[in-house]
Amino acid sequence: MAKKLITLLGVAAFFMAAPRASASDMWAGVGAKFSWDNYEMPIMLYQDGGPQIETAKFGGPRYGGNFQWGVSKQLVLHLSVDFNVFKYKIYPFPGTDEASQAPKAEASFFTLGGLLGAKFYFRAPEPERAVLYLTAGVGGYVGKGSAKYDQPENTTVDDAVLDAGKDALEKQVDVIARLASPFVFQVAVGAEFWATDSFAIGADILGLRLSYASAQEGQLDNSALEGATYSGDISALRFGVYSSLTMTFNLSAGGSQKEEPVEEVPAQWGQQPAQDEGWGGGWSTAPAPAPVQPAPAPQQQPAPAEPPAGGQGWEAAPPPPPPPPPAPQY
Repeated sequence: MAKKLITLLGVAAFFMAAPRASASDMWAGVGAKFSWDNYEMPIMLYQDGGPQIETAKFGGPRYGGNFQWGVSKQLVLHLSVDFNVFKYKIYPFPGTDEASQAPKAEASFFTLGGLLGAKFYFRAPEPERAVLYLTAGVGGYVGKGSAKYDQPENTTVDDAVLDAGKDALEKQVDVIARLASPFVFQVAVGAEFWATDSFAIGADILGLRLSYASAQEGQLDNSALEGATYSGDISALRFGVYSSLTMTFNLSAGGSQKEEPVEEVPAQWGQQPAQDEGWGGGWSTAPAPAPVQPAPAPQQQPAPAEPPAGGQGWEAAPPPPPPPPPAPQY
């Protein structure tokens, strides 16, 4: 109950703190994810009775996907689902190992988990560019196990002890399935390359994972199996380092690539500006520009006239002097 309450409060606080964004910035998408553990160690392992359990052997590669909702260009909420399959060798009898002739079992386990989280991009993703992000999630797992009892041919164990060993095996399978179904909190730093505005490949480069699980072994009191009375609780707090490969599909985008800027070519002197063709092209109320008139062809000038004979150059002869006025009469 406490785990569910903490999860609900965390989700409510996250939605209240999420920044407001316009409808044009929101988008929906899906993704695929493949994760593996690089390192894992138990921080705390408490076990009250029963066989020793190595929690470091729980797990393996995780396969899954997620549903994504972008509330802004840089903040994305996601619901992730993944599953895991692993095997674990079980020795129902106390103090036995692989070399002994005691019965043993190879158990197979399947876990299914769901995490609710968010991803924050350090800048808005763009086509043909890489971007760093920080992601975090919280959730839990459920598990189921099954085992096949392996009885050596030359064993000296009687039937009563074998029956008790089978009961112990069932108890241990149930315990391991519960311990492999922890409550998880994880955070990671990664990068994505957006080939287009609708598809990206990426990776959680460095992921830190903290998990907690507990199980009740139950009571198994059988006098035929001395020292194997199971009782008490088992609790495990584990820390791990993981990595992931991811693919993201933006279902709200058109899949276009980055648009290159178009360089405008200046018009040449005397060149008509280009007009749109098609229906309605060139329809305007503005007067059409006057056509450019071609320059007139140069005309040949007439040759200068020759000067008159005996003349001085091209100057005209001076006019004759006026006649003298008539003399007065008395």
